[in-house]
Amino acid sequence: MPLYLTENFFKLKEKIVQELSGEDQAVYGEPPVYYSRGNEESFHKAKKQLIFLLGKITAENESALVQLNVLKENVDKLTINCEDVEKEPLLIDLKKRFESLYCYNQHLLKHLRAEQFSDLTLGRCYQGAYSNAVMLIDRIIAGDGLTNYLLSAKRELIQQQAFNFMLETGAAFPNIHSVNGFYNHVAASYNMQPITDAASHGVLSTG
Repeated sequence: MPLYLTENFFKLKEKIVQELSGEDQAVYGEPPVYYSRGNEESFHKAKKQLIFLLGKITAENESALVQLNVLKENVDKLTINCEDVEKEPLLIDLKKRFESLYCYNQHLLKHLRAEQFSDLTLGRCYQGAYSNAVMLIDRIIAGDGLTNYLLSAKRELIQQQAFNFMLETGAAFPNIHSVNGFYNHVAASYNMQPITDAASHGVLSTG
């Protein structure tokens, strides 16, 4: 058994999502577009592209990825009048994550099972759907080697410990947003990237 196993586990560093080139037309037949505040055209293009991409990913393994149809319906309901804190996580960060998944880890989609994602909720509030979709992507990428498997496990371990802490202490009401708040508070200490969730802000300020 290696020495300092737990220490090495927490030192594993999560990398920033590998993005598409601004000129890459392989996925959409046009360059990728992301939502920009105050730019209505970017909203509609980014939304259309994300819905299209979710359909392409689902088609790779429809029986296992049926939950993405729920997410696709949720995104379809997103309107220009929604708050930026709802539009940005989906039409910027999550879109980039799904693009990276499809372009660089497409081979993993064929070997998934529906029960891997049965506990995830993709049809509720937009920020909650975003957080659950990040977990879905994590679990898929976990099949691409031990490092990615451990990074996925580390994120869910921290989130589960945050949830248990809130249940035991009453420090905050345990839901996806408060879990994200606690997670983001310690993410950098564990070499992890924060989760975009405006509703998680201020969770620790009441403690």
